[in-house]
Amino acid sequence: MGRALVLSGAFLLVLIISWLFFLAVGIEPLAAYKIVGEEIFLTKYGWQDLLVKMTPLMFTGLAVALAAQMRQWNIGAEGQFHMGTFAMTWVALNFDGKLPDGMLIVLMLIMAIIGGGLWGSIPGYLKARFGVNEIITSLLLNYVAAAWIDHLLFGAWRDPGSNNFPITREFSTAAQLPNFGNTSIHAGLIIAFIFVLIVAWILWKTQLGFKIRLTGDNPDAARYAGVNIRTLTILSLPQVEPLPDSQDSAKSQGFITDCSKTFPSVMVIPASL
Repeated sequence: MGRALVLSGAFLLVLIISWLFFLAVGIEPLAAYKIVGEEIFLTKYGWQDLLVKMTPLMFTGLAVALAAQMRQWNIGAEGQFHMGTFAMTWVALNFDGKLPDGMLIVLMLIMAIIGGGLWGSIPGYLKARFGVNEIITSLLLNYVAAAWIDHLLFGAWRDPGSNNFPITREFSTAAQLPNFGNTSIHAGLIIAFIFVLIVAWILWKTQLGFKIRLTGDNPDAARYAGVNIRTLTILSLPQVEPLPDSQDSAKSQGFITDCSKTFPSVMVIPASL
């Protein structure tokens, strides 16, 4: 009941703020809401794009949910997203055409998880070992990761045929997830829902999930029960990265057929696993 009230209050606050914003710029709020709703839910492009862009955010949301059970506040989602995409793109650029199609996709996924996970484990280790606030370290690491991607896209990874745009060459279809029919929706959406079930099972049906929830609710009780809080802290911060899709251009949420400077620009989720 309390959670429902909080969510309802947050939604109402968003409506009030956006209403005032529309009035301030001379736009009729109800007309704006009507246009937004129709464009998103009642057009073919709108609902497809909604599902495509929702998919990577589902992975990040799962990461938030799992870490939040331990009361871990990581502001490094964007940096971990960058590094996961870096690892995935490195595989695509170096092994595209050299590995069987299915193996290439699996390797890209594994490397994305490793890349984002290792980057996320840095603030986790610093907090577990030295008590450094993970909010500060994860936030600052975002800029390091962004600078590293810029270095590659303006340098070694830039496609010579891109007219100097900071973008890699396009990945082949072997490095892309299949679409559903003629839509832009891809298999990553199904994978995201599978991960929802897996994370829910881990949290509520396993000993590991119980330890995570116990540590978040009462660290002293968890420590008394023999839970290794340091290890859980390090493991709770790495983020599972999104997957590549089969679109024709770089996607801002990371489902990509090439890597460009624009794709991470809307990653505004403030916390990740």
